[in-house]
Amino acid sequence: MKIELRPKSTLLLTDVSWVAMTDHFVATVGAAAGQGKPWQNVLVLADATFAPHARFPMHDHQDMEIVSLVLAGTLTHHEPTTSLNIAEHAAQIMSAHQGMSHAEGNETDTPVRMLQIWIRPRANTLKPIAGTHEVLGPFEKVGQWMQVTPASLRQSAAVKVTHVPSDQSIELRIADGKGGYLLCAGGPVTIGSGGTAVTLQDGDGAFVSAGNANVVAQHNKATLVLIEQ
Repeated sequence: MKIELRPKSTLLLTDVSWVAMTDHFVATVGAAAGQGKPWQNVLVLADATFAPHARFPMHDHQDMEIVSLVLAGTLTHHEPTTSLNIAEHAAQIMSAHQGMSHAEGNETDTPVRMLQIWIRPRANTLKPIAGTHEVLGPFEKVGQWMQVTPASLRQSAAVKVTHVPSDQSIELRIADGKGGYLLCAGGPVTIGSGGTAVTLQDGDGAFVSAGNANVVAQHNKATLVLIEQ
């Protein structure tokens, strides 16, 4: 497995009064909005921390599959006529189809950290829907990758999540003909393959090629998010 480290310090960073955001691909807010490049069908991987009682303004999406993962705190999803709280370590799945309006934010007194991933859909023919998919739970199954993206989502990439306690390891496997992008939350973690080892700190990313590797969480627990396409 080949590993290409992308340290957080080399990525697009936005830090304003209400949100601090690292964009791994195309940036969506602040002075860097529109900068960056997509990775195949993945346009956005935003690592955002909301200040207390801060939120995005209501905005529209069309023909986009969106996955939101709550890493810390409770996220609130707003639509024009309703809102929904999404618990820590849960995921929300949205399929914009022909158009939808929404906004994510933090209605609590403590910071909220989330990841949001935008994926180009396989087809653009269905009506708008927005559903939730709380599939991550308390990470009781250590070492197992849990796929967040259901078959009903028109995704062209699979999003998987796992949790690794400190000083323990899991296997990372990318199928032949595919590639992956790994994001580390917490850690650090070390990816070892074929005598090569690369360490990811909190917020770092890495491209990984087909093959197998061993991932070890050093000193602190880590949440790992894998996008495979």
